[in-house]
Amino acid sequence: MVFVNSVSAGVCGVVLLFAAAGTGPTLCAQQFADEETADGKSNVPELVAAPARSQLDELLWRQIAYVDGICGLTDDQRKKLQLAGHGDISRLLHRIQDLRTQSQSGQVRSHLEDLVRENESLKGLLITGPFEKPSLFVRTRQRVLTAEQLARLEADEALFSSAWMADLGEARELSRKHNRPLLVHFHADWCAPCCQMKPALYRPDMIRFLHDHCIPVFIEEDREGAKRVMRQYGVDTVPADLVLNPEGEVLVRSQGARTGQAVMELLRSAADAAKSRQGEQIDR
Repeated sequence: MVFVNSVSAGVCGVVLLFAAAGTGPTLCAQQFADEETADGKSNVPELVAAPARSQLDELLWRQIAYVDGICGLTDDQRKKLQLAGHGDISRLLHRIQDLRTQSQSGQVRSHLEDLVRENESLKGLLITGPFEKPSLFVRTRQRVLTAEQLARLEADEALFSSAWMADLGEARELSRKHNRPLLVHFHADWCAPCCQMKPALYRPDMIRFLHDHCIPVFIEEDREGAKRVMRQYGVDTVPADLVLNPEGEVLVRSQGARTGQAVMELLRSAADAAKSRQGEQIDR
């Protein structure tokens, strides 16, 4: 088992106060931050602060580890992706510094909407990393990977998007609507056992079995909201699997890598547990 890394939570926890309202254009960000609404609550959103460079480097390492696991990168390809990712990190840090400078410039009121929009964008990038389109990382990946490697990567992404749901809320609605259990799989791209287990979850026979018996949900631990779900269900290691009934109760749980056959057995155990629970309710 691999213990979940808390980098994303640490990154997002570092915040500064940002001005949202004021009485004059010359007031600075801290003066705005001191203001309160009529009910005594501050009406100031959070302003992201630059994380340690090592934290962003780890997010980059996870991205490269994922691509390497699918494509089998050469040393030269890996170095070029690292260089591109470092460029994206530098751009992100520059944007954070620029936001802080603008928020303290005395012109907050005239650019408030733009500053708030930029702040929200940066908060999202600190969770996922600045490596999606149209980043240097993605453009470099398209350029340095071979046609065969790109095909593998695209196939993996297409299979992922069609086979598993990513939104637990939507999945729970389907679970209740169709009266099917939920299989919730917790994954991290940086986790070797997770990557070893992932191919088994996408075999055609496995996908058919899942869609015949449950609503499958795939939760990546570095995505927004994942940490909250993990805390809610007491998951502190990856990979991990939970089977929930349509009411959201945990029927069975498993931690550590499993084969596809073992995942199927997990679902069968959950079905037996559900029947047993129903029998106990009838007896009462």
